[in-house]
Amino acid sequence: MTAQEPQGFSRDDANVRRLCALSGVSRAGFYRHFEPKLSAREDAELRDLLQKLALKDRHQGYRRITAGLRREGLIINAKRVLRLMREDNLLSLRATDQSRAVGGSPVADRSITSSNSADSA
Repeated sequence: MTAQEPQGFSRDDANVRRLCALSGVSRAGFYRHFEPKLSAREDAELRDLLQKLALKDRHQGYRRITAGLRREGLIINAKRVLRLMREDNLLSLRATDQSRAVGGSPVADRSITSSNSADSA
């Protein structure tokens, strides 16, 4: 749609809608067919770069890796980075809270000193 064309549904949209209804194809599927697809080579190069970045620091998540790729000049969606990292099992390792693991639960160490029942009053 250009600036000179009126906004809203045009006659061509109605024809596409009618043809899709007759053929049993959704309009989104019809338009998706015409989208350019990424080549497997580009996808493999991106996966290689993601693996290098993810294995360099295992505690960086997909958001930080996406930000790093954007700083390098790549135009990439965070959802795509997340999907590729999931497929390659590269999701970040979560740092554990060492204070909980060493000290234990602070509630478990307390002892009961008085009864909370209404009978003891």
